[in-house]
Order: sequence, then structure tokens, then C-alpha cells
Amino acid sequence: MLWRQRRLAELRSVVEQFTASAHETPNMVIASSVAAASVAQTGRRAREAERLLQSAKEIQDATQVYLLTGMARLDLASLLLAAGKEREALAELEPLLDYLAEHDLPGLLLTEGQAIVPVLRLARSRGVQPGLVNRVLVRLVQRPDMVTPTGDPLTPREIEAL
Repeated sequence: MLWRQRRLAELRSVVEQFTASAHETPNMVIASSVAAASVAQTGRRAREAERLLQSAKEIQDATQVYLLTGMARLDLASLLLAAGKEREALAELEPLLDYLAEHDLPGLLLTEGQAIVPVLRLARSRGVQPGLVNRVLVRLVQRPDMVTPTGDPLTPREIEAL
């Protein structure tokens, strides 16, 4: 979250604190890796960020811990999509969306805010968990009450007709 808000000094401080205690619990290891990956991204070290997120993802997949740790798969998918690797991004995103849809957890995605709209649009374009994805996109678009059933904003003419 701090990375998405560009609060980099605070993020670096958090990474230092997490790193000092990361050996304590899986939650701390995940959070530490996600935060360190965010710092690596700001330093344009995409490979390091990807490696850190892969590590966090493996632990998160085993523990299913998402609260207070960030979602490593989502961050990894965003990183891959930004690098133009749509297929790889979708491969990371699909299992997470399947899990969140199965357990009806759209709020975990909503807490990520506008930054995840590009990966959600990718998922929607490929038909991945359309119910969940559309519910989240509807709430994240500028006028959530003015969208089509697919989550796309209505055109000015469509709004006028209503």
C-alpha cells in the first residue's frame, strides 16, 4: 500500500523492521518480501522484485494468509503485466481470483484500490472469474453506479438515455 501511495521513506523503514524479524512467522516473511519487492520496483530492479514476490507467493499459497501481508500473486501479476508479459501475469492472477471467488472475498481486492485495475481488466478480457472481477471493477471505476453488466463505464449517450 505504501508503495502504491509513493510513500517510499516509510516503505523503506517498514522493510527494515520486517527484515529484522522476518524469521519469526510466515506472515512476517510474506510481508517482508512483498515490501522489499516494492522497494526493488522503485529502484527499477524488476528481476529482484519478481524473485521476492515468487518467494512470498509460495509461502502465501501454502498458508493462505492475505490480511496484513499483501497479496504476492497480485503484485507479481501487476509486475509481469507492466513488463508486457500478459500470459505470465494471467497465470499468476487466475489461481488467486479462483480462491477469492470461491470464498467470496472481493474486499481483499478492493483494499488494493485503483492500482489493480489493469490486471483486473486483463482477467476480465480473458473471462477469468467474471463475476468477482466485475464486482470489484464496478466499485473501482469512477462512477460505479454507471457501468454495464461487464463493468465497463457507460457511454455519455447511454447515460443520457437512462
